[in-house]
Amino acid sequence: MAPSDPDNQQISNRLSRLIELKNQTKEGLFDKRRKKKKLETKNKTNDAILNKLDKFKAKPIKPIPKFVQKPNESDKQFKHRMEIMSTQYIKEVAFENKYNVDIKRNKSGEVEGVVKRKKDELELLVKQLKKQKKTNKKNKKNQTSESVEQPRLTKSQKWSLKQLEKKNKKLNNSDDVHDSRFRKETIAFGDVVHGPPSLTVPKKVMQKPEGAARPGRKDLLLKSIIASNKDQSATTTITKRNSTKIADNSSAINKKGKRKDLPNALRRQLDKQQQEIIEAYRNLKSKK
Repeated sequence: MAPSDPDNQQISNRLSRLIELKNQTKEGLFDKRRKKKKLETKNKTNDAILNKLDKFKAKPIKPIPKFVQKPNESDKQFKHRMEIMSTQYIKEVAFENKYNVDIKRNKSGEVEGVVKRKKDELELLVKQLKKQKKTNKKNKKNQTSESVEQPRLTKSQKWSLKQLEKKNKKLNNSDDVHDSRFRKETIAFGDVVHGPPSLTVPKKVMQKPEGAARPGRKDLLLKSIIASNKDQSATTTITKRNSTKIADNSSAINKKGKRKDLPNALRRQLDKQQQEIIEAYRNLKSKK
């Protein structure tokens, strides 16, 4: 709604709140409140940290040897002695930290004995936390295994499952799923078949007769005579064929050399064959 009098309009709540905050900041009231809250929170956190640190007090530092130059001692000797003492001190501290031991000495500096250190509370707490993390992880794994107990498959089982899935996909995608006999075969254009497919079936291997001999399998004298006759007939037929081949070769016309040297009848026959081949090739070209 448009105001009736534009000069006299009611101030909105947000604007009035902003004006109040502005006045408070000018007077210095708003910042003091915020500072008080911050100080209170800081003090609380500091107290909590100090309480925690009181439990885990730092280890007492090993007393560092004081280097004082002896009377009638040159600067070179003093420096050499300082170097020996410092290296000895560093090695001693490393030994103590390695074996968790404290070396006790006299006022004169001689070693009295070796005492084992007390277990550090901080280190124990860190170890406990690490153990808890490990146990939590193990518990989570056990829970998941209990909730989902699936038997582990071997490689062959996985492979067979994949093959089954592939087969099912193919069956779902095909048009005739119900019966494989009525599936359509897509034949490519120009694919020619001259006969039915030749199925190669492995021959049945006959087993040797066990026990009594079967009829027609006995080794008789008659069989050996028939076999010898067959061998003789085979040799005669081979000799006849060889003789006929030799005769044909002698009577055959030699087609080598130039065509003009050949007889007229043979030349006509060759020309006719050549013409037929050319015409067949032209017909194939025109069809394409």
